[in-house]
Amino acid sequence: MIYSIKPICDVVVFRNDKIAMVDFVAGPDAQSGWYLPNDLLSELENPDAAAARIVLETFAQNCRDLRLVEVESFSGRDKSWHLAFHYACRIEDDVVALPEGIAAIEWFDPADMPEPQRVAHHGWYLSVAKSVSTKYAA
Repeated sequence: MIYSIKPICDVVVFRNDKIAMVDFVAGPDAQSGWYLPNDLLSELENPDAAAARIVLETFAQNCRDLRLVEVESFSGRDKSWHLAFHYACRIEDDVVALPEGIAAIEWFDPADMPEPQRVAHHGWYLSVAKSVSTKYAA
């Protein structure tokens, strides 16, 4: 059987013990709401390099302590095989200017994340953020 594969990388980014979520101008997969910073991996791109690229493109800075925390495999609504690499890291400074394609970046206290209906993919990124942040802190 031949599968269409969608390798995805997202990063739970911490600054002052808060988690960054982004609102894209045009959300991937035609979804609206808050996302963790994420992108598809480029052809032959290493997931570690993709995570570092996502942080650099989103926050215009390098991150500290970048770690792969989880890998998730599931079938998407489009019937493609999604392979999601969930990373976590810390950054020092706030965003100076929003990069192209991002409407907003907001920092949330892990105990006061947005409501699931305000998060893309029916709140899926909330469960990713919770799971990854718990394991990253351990």
